[in-house]
Amino acid sequence: MDPSLDDTTSAYKLLRCMQIAQCVQENANDMPTMLEVSSMLRNETTPVATPKRPAFNHRPWIVGLSHELHPTKAHTWIKAGYLLGSDNFPFADIKSDLFTHLICAFADLNSSSYQLSVSSSNEQYFSTFTNTAKQKKPSITTLLSIGGGNASYSDFSAMVSNFSSRKSFIDSSIKISRLYGFQGLDFSWGTPNTSSIMSNMATLFEEWRAAIDSETKNSSQSQLILTVSAPYTPDISGRLVFQ
Repeated sequence: MDPSLDDTTSAYKLLRCMQIAQCVQENANDMPTMLEVSSMLRNETTPVATPKRPAFNHRPWIVGLSHELHPTKAHTWIKAGYLLGSDNFPFADIKSDLFTHLICAFADLNSSSYQLSVSSSNEQYFSTFTNTAKQKKPSITTLLSIGGGNASYSDFSAMVSNFSSRKSFIDSSIKISRLYGFQGLDFSWGTPNTSSIMSNMATLFEEWRAAIDSETKNSSQSQLILTVSAPYTPDISGRLVFQ
């Protein structure tokens, strides 16, 4: 984050920057102006534009974030790209050296068991994603994204609202990420629209982080990264811990 915008550090800023970063559009007329972006960053009551689903699904979506928010320290930029499993864009053509993180999108949610689901058409792509990415750049970090623009509102809202459903989701997400060699998980759900669902989603993040911490302590593997792409609310911001 540009320190000239503000000189304080907060989890709110990171969430706000993540939301604004998603306003990148193929058509320049759909993008917010720099004046609007400045207003979004400075005022949490200013609504963030809802991005349209990009027309260029064959290209990776790119998001750049600064990992270090303290203005007096050097910034370490995270350059992340979303790659869709349904793309016809050859993985070999991805310039991995431009990224620090590549995010494989999207895993689904089983509407009955609330476990993570990978379609048969995506299984081969997901299972080889990390190995393929690391052959091109060994230091790159890979994550598996869940949900996306086609995520079922009814399924996701039901999952976050029930403890056993959340546990099934969390346990299966960790299992699949380890199975396929991903180093983190990304939760992408942009349509929760009630205070109760947002509160339940914050509870999901708390339980998810606790499960990841526990799994790390009981295994010899490094801790999974957990990232979120969701609407901002003070309830979620106050209950997330950024490390």
